[in-house]
Amino acid sequence: MGNGAKFVLAVAGAVILSALLIGCDRFSAKNSGSDKKKSVTIEAEDKKETKEEWEARIKDLREKAEDGGTISFKETDLFTVKIDISGVKDDVYVITMPYMIDGDSKGMQTVADYGHMPLAGTLAYTLSPLEFPEDADYTKFSFWIELYDDGDVDNGGKYAFTEPCETFAIEFGKTYEFSVSGSFDKGFVLKREK
Repeated sequence: MGNGAKFVLAVAGAVILSALLIGCDRFSAKNSGSDKKKSVTIEAEDKKETKEEWEARIKDLREKAEDGGTISFKETDLFTVKIDISGVKDDVYVITMPYMIDGDSKGMQTVADYGHMPLAGTLAYTLSPLEFPEDADYTKFSFWIELYDDGDVDNGGKYAFTEPCETFAIEFGKTYEFSVSGSFDKGFVLKREK
């Protein structure tokens, strides 16, 4: 699509973008960091912004989000964490990604198949600056992955998690690639690919 093209999405939260980015309509995505309903627009980049222009625009978006208004993101306002789960040996139906800045929890995103088909392939978690406090230090981002089978954890269902990834600096507009491998019995390993 050319510059200026717009994709308009009516969503229950900006995090539903994750499910759309992986192109699977049977997945449901949610973010525990926000419960306000928003309308979200993603715009292609028309021009480069200075850091000051970007920060001023993000501040305006924060105010609109607080008022429940329409939020217009640019592609450079978002970053994506892609996780290849093809190395997971067991069927997994829910995968969450709790994320942190400098070791402090900031939120969690979930991808789940409520149609009871195991998750497969590559999952995408997309975050915006609105998921973090205004003064967040984006050089100290990290996360871990929690995996669940289709059983109720309280009644013998399986649940496991990876160790947090090494802290890294994020840049909005970029994609970061990871993989998860292993099994419920032997544990899971989260590895950065790119």
